[in-house]
Amino acid sequence: MEKEKLVVEYYNLCLRFIDFSGPDPVDENERDRVVIRIKEIRELLGMKLINLK
Repeated sequence: MEKEKLVVEYYNLCLRFIDFSGPDPVDENERDRVVIRIKEIRELLGMKLINLK
């Protein structure tokens, strides 16, 4: 069950990350928080790390 929750959170964070590419100003602190959590979840799920910067 924990893995499923992580996958759902990962999916939602990825959608949030995509939102940052829009024309609206980006809250850098929020963006950094999302990137850090995406990396944490990828590590917990055994996925390869990626560069999101």
